[in-house]
Amino acid sequence: MSASLVIAVASAKELVRGNGGEPQSLDPQLMSGPQEGWIAYDLFEGLVTYGPRGELIPGQAESWHSSKDGKTWTFKIRPGLKWSDGAALTAKDFEYTYRRFADPETAASFAWFLEALEVQNAHEVIKGHKKVEQLGVKAVHEDTLEFYLDAPVSYFAELMAFYGFLPVPKHVIEAKGAKWSLPENAVSNGAFQLTEWKVNERIRAVRNPLYRDNKSTRLDSVAYITGGDELSRFRSGEIHITNSIKSEHENWVRSHQPAALKTEPWMSVALIFLNMKDKNLQHQGNRQALALAIDRDVLAKSQATGAGAAAWQIVPPNFEHYKPSLPDNFQKTINERAGIGRSYLKGMQEIEIAYCNSCGKDKMLAIAAGQEWQKRLGIKVVLKGYERKHYFQTLNNKDYQIAIVQWIGPYKDPASLLSIFHSQAVSNRSHYNSQEYDQLLTVGRSMPGKSAERMAVYSKAEELIMKDVPAIPLIHHQNVRLVSPEVQGYTGENMMGRVYSRHLSLD
Repeated sequence: MSASLVIAVASAKELVRGNGGEPQSLDPQLMSGPQEGWIAYDLFEGLVTYGPRGELIPGQAESWHSSKDGKTWTFKIRPGLKWSDGAALTAKDFEYTYRRFADPETAASFAWFLEALEVQNAHEVIKGHKKVEQLGVKAVHEDTLEFYLDAPVSYFAELMAFYGFLPVPKHVIEAKGAKWSLPENAVSNGAFQLTEWKVNERIRAVRNPLYRDNKSTRLDSVAYITGGDELSRFRSGEIHITNSIKSEHENWVRSHQPAALKTEPWMSVALIFLNMKDKNLQHQGNRQALALAIDRDVLAKSQATGAGAAAWQIVPPNFEHYKPSLPDNFQKTINERAGIGRSYLKGMQEIEIAYCNSCGKDKMLAIAAGQEWQKRLGIKVVLKGYERKHYFQTLNNKDYQIAIVQWIGPYKDPASLLSIFHSQAVSNRSHYNSQEYDQLLTVGRSMPGKSAERMAVYSKAEELIMKDVPAIPLIHHQNVRLVSPEVQGYTGENMMGRVYSRHLSLD
């Protein structure tokens, strides 16, 4: 980009963001990763959303409450809401969206969230055993939406901010079909509306004058860079905010542009899924050996694996009272742990690690874990990389032995990470099946708030994961990105890493 063009962008108040890669879809119910989510939160707004400091605030709903037994949630939709094409937006649109989310014909990656939230008939609808009209959600009035649950879920409202629950326009989908979310057809309800999509280059969205809080939006447009090196583009002035920064570049940034470097806590864990259907991994001793023989502290300090802290548990240590006890063996030195691990091995001489070639630090983590196991356990490790789309198909089909995954919690609660190991969760890549674990999650999600008693229940669930080892946590990553001093309003206080462009300006 030339200097003159950079000046033109700035004068037009266009924020330019690194997106970290090419999105697979801009249809909220078909999204499967953060490359889609960063854009979705600008184009659409759900019933609830987040404020600039990561606090849950009203979105398209002006208020909400649950019944005394916690099994009915009522959302009051704001009056006068519009889609970006001027069509009225009512509770019926949300009803349609969530039925579409559950519809097996949609094949939504995160439809199982409806099951995790205990929405009535969600499992049967998703499996195609009941009609979508039987899902436990209903527009009882044009400004009132109700959810009916089989059991209380204390964090229900917070999950409504996740991109899978963003509303979609029925009238456009019925007219345009699968092409409804392309720029020439796209209609949305957020602060910005899609106008351009150049694959592997950029996506652009302009201010939506019909957004319910348009008066607070201070940008004219947002561009999302989906290809190329973000650091070099930031240095040249083309990008205002990078999606992330490679760890090997951090020293340069600290020396040359320290004020631009932002390092923030994240509801994230990089972990290794162990497929418990595999004949070698069915043996608990083999799984424990793999967990014991990784030096997480060295891994966390390695620039190749990104900024973060060693993870001995799935949930980042960001919650008061959440303190699962480590097994005694994990408190020994790495050499002692490796020796114990070797004594546990039974018949496992070779393993295969699957990873995504273009998903953050996954490849480097796979290499590092493989080197640890070969060195400390004496087993042969085969690495198998996939392109992103094929990789997630492989995970969904559970066609792997060991897989590297980074999981970002969709809401601020230990359950957002622990629930992926529920026996019925689609995200349960390990085939982990523990009635005791499932029961602890059921008890915990019905308890209110972040009480010590509730955190104790979840801590016990985490201890089961440590014992049974369906997965091995490696790193609790931090969000590391570059933010230009031109950008105003950036706080970096959203633990899910979400940065809403409507909170920012270039004043």
